[in-house]
Amino acid sequence: MSGFNEEYNTMGECDFFMRTSEFVTNRVFGSREELMDWVFGSREELMDWVHKLAYSLGIVIVTKRSNKRADGFKHKVVLKCDRGGVYKNADSSKASGTKKINCPFELEARYSSEDDAWTLKVISDQHNHQPIQYMEGHPYAQRLSDEEFSLVAELTKMNVPPRDILAILKKKNISNVSSLRTIYNARSKIRMAEQVGKSPM
Repeated sequence: MSGFNEEYNTMGECDFFMRTSEFVTNRVFGSREELMDWVFGSREELMDWVHKLAYSLGIVIVTKRSNKRADGFKHKVVLKCDRGGVYKNADSSKASGTKKINCPFELEARYSSEDDAWTLKVISDQHNHQPIQYMEGHPYAQRLSDEEFSLVAELTKMNVPPRDILAILKKKNISNVSSLRTIYNARSKIRMAEQVGKSPM
């Protein structure tokens, strides 16, 4: 369960923080309990699990950085809360949908060629802010996954109306909070890519 706490620093000011322990799994071995990494069959499966869990907790997870092999394969992905980091330009926060406040939450996803699987490790499960109350209004939460974008492209080629496309997406994923504007923007991107002969992904 998520934990909400308020602590007072040496100046007597209240510091809010939330711990999302749902990203951590404990396993018991005999008389001892250890923290274990989550294991997934693919990066897509891992990312889908992370985003769905984050959505249920009222937080948004984004990619902080990723490492690629010589062949271009991403073997390590570091994830963070969208409120992590700080703005280099103080005015840039006004044009963004979020406010960066250097949230310490961080996850690390790694691929193991030996096991042919992805593991998810929690670097920090703490947040220095409250959860989002209404995820539906968050710009990042309305974004389509790669799979959803491909489905929009396929349905667009079949001349399925945008409203019906949105209904299909929401039926397939009850956590989907995309709007009609999301579908129109995706269709526009798809058509522009087709005109220049490139993949929209």
